[in-house]
Amino acid sequence: MNRETRTVRPFIVGGRLASALDGVRFNLGRASCEPGGRILVHNPDEYLRAEPVLTWAQNAAAFGGFQEVLLEEVAKNRIEPVAASVIVTAHAPYLKLTDIVLRHPLSEIGSLSRTLTLRGERRPAALWANSHGAVITAYIVLSREMPDAGSLRPWRKGTWLARAVFRLKTDLPPVLFRPIPMNDDHRREHNLPRECARYLNMGDHDPLLSREGQPHPEFYVDADLLARIDRVSGTPVAKALQVQLACDFIAGVVTDVATRADAENHLEWEHVEDSVWGRIVALAAKAGQNNQEPAALLGWARENPEKLLARVEGLLKARRFLTSALNDPE
Repeated sequence: MNRETRTVRPFIVGGRLASALDGVRFNLGRASCEPGGRILVHNPDEYLRAEPVLTWAQNAAAFGGFQEVLLEEVAKNRIEPVAASVIVTAHAPYLKLTDIVLRHPLSEIGSLSRTLTLRGERRPAALWANSHGAVITAYIVLSREMPDAGSLRPWRKGTWLARAVFRLKTDLPPVLFRPIPMNDDHRREHNLPRECARYLNMGDHDPLLSREGQPHPEFYVDADLLARIDRVSGTPVAKALQVQLACDFIAGVVTDVATRADAENHLEWEHVEDSVWGRIVALAAKAGQNNQEPAALLGWARENPEKLLARVEGLLKARRFLTSALNDPE
């Protein structure tokens, strides 16, 4: 089954309007990004210190041409400048937070600044998520209804006519799971034995799809066990149990993916990169001898689930933490 998604729009944006934002650039500090690209940040403090800047054109002359093209092209599409706006949003998928950082009428394009700097109080909340990244999108949109636009013409308020998307990502290890304290009510709900200490309920979660927009896996861990781990969190025993719980969660996901092998056969890396499965494969890639690219491991991971788990255990230093726990005098 092919899970590729495409944008299908029942109208035509003519001329150069659809590509009018192709020359826009986004910078985070010294790192620069073209539309459709991404900036990878390695340090969370750097992510917060670096100045975010959106640049409409690289110099004053090019900016004047950019403004003229916008006005000419909306006119060719029979859209009045008062009916369109330039909008920029910042979206933090993990926080489910979207900020509109600029809303500028196209009829006032002459007063638009060539650069949009998002520092200090102008830095949107969506850009403070330094462990999960963000998406910056610039749009040309209809700002009012155009019921007389005609067939195959954009007419609905909020319809975008052109856009440029920039992604900010961090290579910080994402939170793979959050244990849910399990009590007897949970055990009865899921028909589990009373002495069960942990249980992974995948429910409606598909580990091959992005975590955003779907229920997360429910990883239940005995409430008393979690409380005891928290009380002695710095001890070798607690660290060993935390590593073991992580391995248990990953093993459960790998088992679930094995039941979806037919679907996975059709997926490329870009389809699973932001999924739970993609994150596990990325961990295995880091644990490899040659620090392989995750995309190159997809087929191998599907065919060698036991070795995948062994690689992840190695990355989590399971042997070290488990043996250290046995040396703990407590």
